[in-house]
Amino acid sequence: MDGQLLDRRIGQRIRGRREELGLSLEDLSERCGVSRSMISKIERVESSPTAALLGKLCSGLGITLSGLMADAERAPHAVIRRNAQITWRDPETGYVRRMISPPQTGSSLEIVEIELPPHARVDFNAWKFQAYEQQVIVLDGTLSLTIAHECIDLKPGDCAHMSVESGNAFENRTKKTVRYLVAIKKP
Repeated sequence: MDGQLLDRRIGQRIRGRREELGLSLEDLSERCGVSRSMISKIERVESSPTAALLGKLCSGLGITLSGLMADAERAPHAVIRRNAQITWRDPETGYVRRMISPPQTGSSLEIVEIELPPHARVDFNAWKFQAYEQQVIVLDGTLSLTIAHECIDLKPGDCAHMSVESGNAFENRTKKTVRYLVAIKKP
C-alpha cells in the first residue's frame, strides 16, 4: 500500500475514533500528551506520524496500534456476491439465516436476511453481556415480533427497533414464509 494512502487512512481512523468518543482535539491532546496542532496535522495528512506518536494517540483513543494499522490497511469498501454469502438453516424450525454483510470489514453494522417458515417461532433470551441494538424490516409476509412481552405484527415495509437486553421472539403465524432483514449495530 502506498505510504500516502496509508497516512490518509490512519488520519481518517484517528479522527473517526476521536469523534466516536466525542473528544475534541484538546480533549485527545490532554489524554495522550500530543499537541492539538500535531493531532490536527495527522488527521489532515499534513504530517506523517512516528510509531511512538501513534502509540500515544492509540493510548488516548483506547485502541491498540495493531488495531489502528489493521483498520487503516483494510480496503475502504468490500463486496460479497449473493452466491458467496453464508447461509445457515436451523434444523429444528427451518429458519434460514443469510449473512448479507461482507465479512471482516470492521464495521459495527451487520445485515442479515431471515426466512421464517410458516408456523415457526424462534425465541431469543435476553442478552446479559454486550447487548446490542437491531432493527427488523419485513420484506414479505407478516412477522409477529415479541419485544419484552409485547407482541407486534409487522407487514412488508414495517420496521421495528429493539435492544436484545430483553428477550425477543420472532414468529410466523401464517401459511406463507416470512422474509425480513435484521440490521444489527454491534457494540
